[in-house]
Amino acid sequence: MGWQRCPWTINIVNDKGQYLLEVPTDHPPHQRIDGQPIKAPSLSTAAKRIVDEDAANNVPPWKTMRRLDREGILLPSDNARKQVYNRRYASRAKTFDGENGPGKTFHELRSYVESLPYPPTDDTQAFCVTSSLELHGDYYAYFSCVSLLRNYADSPLLTGDYTMGLSWVGIPTLQVGSHSKRGSFQLLAIGYSSRQDSAHVAAAMRAIKEWCVENQIVHEPFILLADSAGCFSSAFKAVHGPFIPDSLDSDYRLVPPTSASTSTTGGLTQGNIRIHCHVHFRYNINKALNKYIKPSNTSETKWAEDEKKRFRSAIAFLQNISSERHFGIACQLMTAAWKRHHEDLVKYFEENWLQRKCIWAQG
Repeated sequence: MGWQRCPWTINIVNDKGQYLLEVPTDHPPHQRIDGQPIKAPSLSTAAKRIVDEDAANNVPPWKTMRRLDREGILLPSDNARKQVYNRRYASRAKTFDGENGPGKTFHELRSYVESLPYPPTDDTQAFCVTSSLELHGDYYAYFSCVSLLRNYADSPLLTGDYTMGLSWVGIPTLQVGSHSKRGSFQLLAIGYSSRQDSAHVAAAMRAIKEWCVENQIVHEPFILLADSAGCFSSAFKAVHGPFIPDSLDSDYRLVPPTSASTSTTGGLTQGNIRIHCHVHFRYNINKALNKYIKPSNTSETKWAEDEKKRFRSAIAFLQNISSERHFGIACQLMTAAWKRHHEDLVKYFEENWLQRKCIWAQG
């Protein structure tokens, strides 16, 4: 790219039944296309050594560029800066925190998992609680340490979330943890999986449970706090049992639990509770507000924003209600008041956040 077509050719000659290559004696120099940018030369061995050394020591890229310039190895330019960043990325993919890491390929990932000691050598030693690393299938691997499980596994509340960009491999990262009494997140296990589905989430939850049982650590969560993705609900049910209903009936009362969703312990009936993350709930409510409350002209812009603010305030009021009975009554009054002017918005709210997934209000 950026060069004129080369006229030089090699001829294939059939000489008495044998194919021979006939190579011209002279080869003119290649000619660039006028106006095309000239590609910068590759980093020298000395430059690569400095970039790798700085990447391992967490030296910022701009300091690396200044060092290369100061030593006369590489003059600053956009092309040079791009090559330094690319080299840093490649170097850090091979090492992590100064030690050999799993890199980017599947075989390196599997090799890294197999290199971890099991059982762990001490309470702070990372180990793989479970993994499935089939070459041509779906794969996952989850990690923890003894101190995390001993300190945090006894919480009644379990939470989980998928995110991107936390690990040095470009696949989803799953975090499973608990909550402290003050509401702060406490990590139990972290790892990666090729798919964000219930089977992979259940594998992590089941491994935590089995490891705790094996080591006599109390781990009996009956509350799940996560976004509304079905993979978390299905995984929790598969490992810890079903949930009580999280929906209001036509009279705005919580649907009563069935015998299949509860258990009796010490004469008390208990069922697992599914709490839907209030942050994700508010995010979806804001999307609905932008969809259903729109100004028809510029003069109504302030009115539309005020209406959205009023609806958010009503949601905040519902969020702070601690009584199930009062929550149902408040929902009934709130929807009746808003339905007169925003019927589509109220219909969305009832169908998605009252008739199902209504336990976002227990935050």
